[in-house]
Amino acid sequence: MWAGFDDPLLSQLVSAAVSENLDVEIVRARVQQSRAAARLAGAELRPAVDAVAEVTTIRQSRETSIGHVTRALTVDPDYTQFTLGSRASWEIDLFGGNRRRVEAAIGDLQATLALEEAAKVSVAAETADAYLELRGLQARLSVAWLQVGRQEALLRLVRQRFDEAVVADSELNRTVAALEDGYEESIPR
Repeated sequence: MWAGFDDPLLSQLVSAAVSENLDVEIVRARVQQSRAAARLAGAELRPAVDAVAEVTTIRQSRETSIGHVTRALTVDPDYTQFTLGSRASWEIDLFGGNRRRVEAAIGDLQATLALEEAAKVSVAAETADAYLELRGLQARLSVAWLQVGRQEALLRLVRQRFDEAVVADSELNRTVAALEDGYEESIPR
């Protein structure tokens, strides 16, 4: 939108303001959070697979009946058991609760994306507005100084005519007053 002004400085200022604005950064973080929530909600519709690995060391007491047998056979009653496996589960979304959570998460993501765009547009508009107001004030100041220059030239001419006794001192005073008014109007406040 601001590119229509064909002002590279304005484009640079708007880009810098949007990329460095803290409000926009906060909304970007919320977008990331909403994306993660949408992915998590979508994962609930898929089967879950878990891997299981377990190592167990078992020590048999030598005082039990098995311990007496292992002692008589000179077999070590201690052993290590290894377990490796996987487990899959899938929750049937019978009443659509999981699907509604996914739809809600996607809706939240879309709303957050819209907020991000709105924040960017707001920052860009404020930056462009301030820049254009500054340019307008600079143009007004330039016109005012041009007017002062013309008033000074007129004063020189009236003073020369006054010195030649062609105009009255009232004309000279009026020209001086107009020049002083021009100075006051052109001084930035």
